Amino acid sequence: MPKGMITSFNARWYKPNSEFASIAQIEFGVQSPTGDSSDHHNYTMSCVDFEQAKVIVKNYREAVLTMLERYRKQELYS
Repeated sequence: MPKGMITSFNARWYKPNSEFASIAQIEFGVQSPTGDSSDHHNYTMSCVDFEQAKVIVKNYREAVLTMLERYRKQELYS
């Protein structure tokens, strides 16, 4: 992936231990725009629940596929 792009986007649900409620998150990784290929940053965003996290990841996937499809068509007709 080019520098600065999101390289992974995942829904995650876990329960740290029996004292805490479960946690739903989106985890995503970004290739550093200033580093080499091994320079990668990971981030998390909290979600209301695991269903919300899965929907967000699914919507992101669909948006990226649409953008890639349009980009490929643009290249062919330029």
